[in-house]
Amino acid sequence: MRIIIITISSVDGMGAPKQKWTSEEEAALKAGVLKHGTGKWRTILMDPEFSAVLRLRSNVDLKVWMFLCTLPCFLYKNPMPSCSLMMNGF
Repeated sequence: MRIIIITISSVDGMGAPKQKWTSEEEAALKAGVLKHGTGKWRTILMDPEFSAVLRLRSNVDLKVWMFLCTLPCFLYKNPMPSCSLMMNGF
C-alpha cells in the first residue's frame, strides 16, 4: 500500500510563501495607518511613500498583521513582545 500526502498549497498554487516582517515594513505600515487610517490597506499599498517597502505584501497581509498586533492589547492590555508596531503609543 502506498500513501501519498499532498498539501493544499502544492495543489492549488495559491498564496505566496510567508515572509517574516522586517522593521522597515512594520514602520511603513504604522506610518501608512497613521496617514490613511485603519482599513485603508489598498490605499496604503498604492501610496508611493510606502509602496516600495511594502511591495511584497498584500492588503490581507497588512490587515492580518495589524489585527495580530492589536488583539493582545485589547485582550491582555499588553502587546505581543514580537510586535514592535504597538510600541510608542500605537
